[in-house]
Amino acid sequence: MYFIMMYGVAASGKSSLAKYIKKNKEFPYTGIRFSGDTEFDIIEPDNIRRQFYKERLEEVFRKTLDPEVEKKVWGKVMDLVENNIKYNIDTILDSTMLIKDRRTEMLDHIRSWSKKYGTNIILILAVVDTPLETILKWNKKRPLVVNEEVIRYMYEKRYDKNEKPDFDTEKYNLIFYFEPLKYKII
Repeated sequence: MYFIMMYGVAASGKSSLAKYIKKNKEFPYTGIRFSGDTEFDIIEPDNIRRQFYKERLEEVFRKTLDPEVEKKVWGKVMDLVENNIKYNIDTILDSTMLIKDRRTEMLDHIRSWSKKYGTNIILILAVVDTPLETILKWNKKRPLVVNEEVIRYMYEKRYDKNEKPDFDTEKYNLIFYFEPLKYKII
């Protein structure tokens, strides 16, 4: 099974890339294609958040996320990921994954569940690299607008040498760097 973990700032084009991969069964402009019977399930934590927050998500993203609610959200994400591994369902995790500890926890669980269920996983990290000015412009056009200060913080975090995925590259079968402005699928 394929497991694609998106990595990038909110409003950088991760969801658009995930939808493109699901629809076209390929990474754009790379020659990397998935077989015709590959059907990706996209796991989107933002959709799960809607189940746990009482107010509209647009309001939630204008402030700091509640750590207790986020534990519940990530518990549900983990349940969905485990289920997909158990039933050998190709998966795209459409989340920022900017925090190394969260990424490491996810990778550890993926390996553990792979052994538990005897599932062979090809693990791909899709790094979505979009300039800050473009992210801020795209963010204003999204249905789910994220606070600009949060976007700027995420962008800085993205380039923090202690958080970058370059330090855990040995954990992936493939790392794909995607520049939305270059490939124009968004």
